[in-house]
Amino acid sequence: MESFKFLEDNQRLSNIKRFSMHRRNREQSVAEHSHTVAFLCCLTALIEKWDSDKAFDLLCRAIFHDFVEARLGDIPSPSKRGMEEAVRQVEEKKIEEIVKGFPEEVREYLAECMKNAKNTTTEAGQVVTLADTFDVLQYAKAEESCGNKSILEDIEVTFDYIRSPEFRKMVDKHPFLRDVMERLLR
Repeated sequence: MESFKFLEDNQRLSNIKRFSMHRRNREQSVAEHSHTVAFLCCLTALIEKWDSDKAFDLLCRAIFHDFVEARLGDIPSPSKRGMEEAVRQVEEKKIEEIVKGFPEEVREYLAECMKNAKNTTTEAGQVVTLADTFDVLQYAKAEESCGNKSILEDIEVTFDYIRSPEFRKMVDKHPFLRDVMERLLR
């Protein structure tokens, strides 16, 4: 094990800023974002009365969904377009490096969490995806209220995704998250 390298990676997330390609009034770190995603996932599991194993798995996926950014930084979505497969391959390589810094007993599980946190073929992946999207909306709303009107144009892809039938189908399964979305879209 790389001598508890995971502690350094975790700390690094608080220094990596999201939305690096956008003008913004308030910075948001990847750690702050991950906390918000985990917070929404935790509330969803509690409200929907998920069993403890399922809720624990959801929280792990939420906490680790962007952990690879400790080594790669925040790669803005527009930069990934057209290169999704190449980005996925680079991320998988980095994940393999990252998990070597964790205790051996959890490496395989955490690698799977990091790689598949937002796999929308699973319920946990859907909830993490929804929470991740809602944090983008919350951040944009806060930016807009501080006078940054360009942020809405910058996240137009997020709005397109929210309007998609796939997204609506996911959010309709989770009334609490649907309520969160409706409030954010007001």
